[in-house]
Amino acid sequence: MHYLGVDVGSVSVKFALINEDKSVVDTLYMRNHGVIPTVKKGLAEFREQLPHDVQVGAVGVTGSGAGFSKVLIGADVHKTEILAHAMGTLHFVPEVNVIFEIGGEDSKVIFLRNGIITGFEMNRICSGGAGAFLDSLAGRLDIPIGEVGELALRRENEVNIASRCTVFATTDAVHKLNSGYKLEDVLMGVCNGLIRNYLAMLYRRVSPPPYTFQGATSKNVALKHALEQQLGSDVIVPPYADCLGAIGAAILARDNGAGQTQFKGFQLEEFDYQISSFICQDCENHCEITQIMQSGEPIASSGSRCGKLNF
Repeated sequence: MHYLGVDVGSVSVKFALINEDKSVVDTLYMRNHGVIPTVKKGLAEFREQLPHDVQVGAVGVTGSGAGFSKVLIGADVHKTEILAHAMGTLHFVPEVNVIFEIGGEDSKVIFLRNGIITGFEMNRICSGGAGAFLDSLAGRLDIPIGEVGELALRRENEVNIASRCTVFATTDAVHKLNSGYKLEDVLMGVCNGLIRNYLAMLYRRVSPPPYTFQGATSKNVALKHALEQQLGSDVIVPPYADCLGAIGAAILARDNGAGQTQFKGFQLEEFDYQISSFICQDCENHCEITQIMQSGEPIASSGSRCGKLNF
């Protein structure tokens, strides 16, 4: 039997399949171009990567878009990002004490002791310590995001970039380039600034290593270097570092799934899903309600502060 995990984030959607032994069969990382089309396309593409005899016994979902994704996919288990990332990391680095995870539009630090979560910090309001800022800057400078880390490590001089705000940081980086600073120096300054801002916002209590660094940003060798320099310690990048949330969700599905799975299968094209939104006028809160519709009927709804329209 196999177990599927899906991590639906604001910037990307990750898929992972594990077997009974919790060994990873395969993973898939995709940019999020809308939850419904991305999940549909991702499941279909992921199925093409997998062995023909795959039998899914349970499905786990996590991430900021997991609520709706659970309904879309027919998931059996819905767990928080914190728990899913911790489970995925502990599978590969059981002795980890601190997990540093930098996502596209949010970021987190998870503290553990003896394999137990003891606390966490999350940032959902400022992208100054998140990966989308670096992605946006690379696009503005017409540099492939995958090349930023290697270029930055070639820097020869230190450059300070105003990193407290992404708008000012981008402006400052472009200003430095226009003033004659080398591209490599500016990119390393941006990476140092991003890590400095991330740690200042979230790493508010000192904990001893081992440390891990994960998320798609962990592929950026300059960010890993900056994190190690500012922590004064080596940092482990685990296997499948960009898909650990999905792997954790799959592990949780394996350990917590009960009975027959609700999984709707890898081919969701036959399901007519649409998203609909409206403003509730029942009170002065004027909540924005978002619903998933199937064949014209709502099958999931969220956004109601009082809860009466959530299901």
